[in-house]
Amino acid sequence: MDPGLEAMFRGFYRETAEIEARNLRAAQSLGLLRACDPLLTAYAHIGMVERVLLAMLDDPDAFPAPREVVRQTMRLAYEGLRAPGAPSLFAD
Repeated sequence: MDPGLEAMFRGFYRETAEIEARNLRAAQSLGLLRACDPLLTAYAHIGMVERVLLAMLDDPDAFPAPREVVRQTMRLAYEGLRAPGAPSLFAD
């Protein structure tokens, strides 16, 4: 890959992860999420979303409608981090 393009991608992922990590820290401070490393979790979420999107591009008929994919992916990403006793972040 072109070094300039590669640097641009790394910067994009780093900035995206840092933004989410700040949001995760805020949610942790409110007691909504359990303790975890926010930056590690942010990169894990990015990887999960990226992989799901690539799979959807490869075989869109294998997935539910996009709105449902987003709902389920977000729920998986954040409900798994919910602190014991914290309210659910998503309505059923």
